[in-house]
Amino acid sequence: MIWPAAKNASKVRKAETVHVNQERKNEMTDEIMTVNCPICGKSVVWGEQSPYRPFCCKRCQLIDLGEWADEEKRIPSNPDLSESDDWSEEQQ
Repeated sequence: MIWPAAKNASKVRKAETVHVNQERKNEMTDEIMTVNCPICGKSVVWGEQSPYRPFCCKRCQLIDLGEWADEEKRIPSNPDLSESDDWSEEQQ
């Protein structure tokens, strides 16, 4: 036998969850998030209206790409020297 209250409980929980999620979504959209451009420091709105985010413009995006390409920027690592693939010396 299914109790009448239990029969609709899942629908009530689902409706409450949707309501809470909608409230959170509204809270998040009310706040405008801004970040600073990593190249020039200009304030950039984090949203669809800023296609180059986190950069303020295409120019700053390309400057950053160039720094990576020139190896001015790199991700730090600890190389394992025991398994080096150094082919500069003749192996015997």
